[in-house]
Amino acid sequence: MGRVNSKNVLACFSPPVMVATFIFETGMAVYTVYRYKLSKKGRLILLLLLCLAFFQIAEYFVCTRSSVAVGASRFGYASITLLPALGLYLMSELSVPMRKKAAIFMFSVSALLVAYFLLSPSAISGYQCTGNYVIFQIGTSQMRLYGTYYYGLIVLALFKGAKFLIDNPKAKKKVRRPVQWFITGYLVFIVPVAVLLVVHPDTRRAIPSILCGFAVSLAVILVAKVAPPSLKKR
Repeated sequence: MGRVNSKNVLACFSPPVMVATFIFETGMAVYTVYRYKLSKKGRLILLLLLCLAFFQIAEYFVCTRSSVAVGASRFGYASITLLPALGLYLMSELSVPMRKKAAIFMFSVSALLVAYFLLSPSAISGYQCTGNYVIFQIGTSQMRLYGTYYYGLIVLALFKGAKFLIDNPKAKKKVRRPVQWFITGYLVFIVPVAVLLVVHPDTRRAIPSILCGFAVSLAVILVAKVAPPSLKKR
């Protein structure tokens, strides 16, 4: 079962910060609903914010030795599993719409992974809260498959956005800016983790937790830079 570090420090991924991040990301989701009409793009931004928030509260339950820690681990992993699919779909809506069959296939794979983490007894064998991040223990082969899915969709989203900008240099600023900012948000999300893995390869098992720590920046960019030119105000 899980092990929890009980040091009471206000580290980057300590329970108080997790709660604060959850409240912040949930607040941005509420603001999005209040401020904008929820078109398809609006719903995608909302879902991204909620999935990020759900993972934070899942980490909180893990690091506070809650009786629902194992269930929270499953729920947290299910939440972040949806992030890359939602991100690629949003990038497609901001640039060139994805084919319906491709979208159905992508979300079907996401749904299967979500079901696996929620229902399979062997999906998550344990967890560890270190005070700096949470480590979720899953099998090596499962991690490789999951990593291929997760990073593959992120790379596709970045490629799709970059290709759109290259192919449409004269597109209106209102059309190009959300794509540019979403790419920036992804880079802010990914680059620090890539650097950390080079410097400290032993943090590989904590990647989901670390990613969601940096994802606060992505959430801010979604609400402050992607949403305003993309969504209609209420």
